[in-house]
Amino acid sequence: LWPAPSPASPTPTSNRALARPRTRSTQRPALRDHLETLGFNARLEADLTGRERFVIARKRD
Repeated sequence: LWPAPSPASPTPTSNRALARPRTRSTQRPALRDHLETLGFNARLEADLTGRERFVIARKRD
C-alpha cells in the first residue's frame, strides 16, 4: 500500500534506527540468553522502518 523508500536515499530516521537500537531493547539480551538455554536461536532484526522483531528458530542438532 505504501510506496517503498528508495534504497539510494534512506530517511535519516531509518539510518538512526538501524545504527542504534532503541533503549528498551537493552532488556532483551536476558530473554535471548534464556531462549538459547532452552535450545532456540534468537536474534533481533530491524527492518528499514526501525521496527524490531525477534526471529526465533529451534537449534539444529
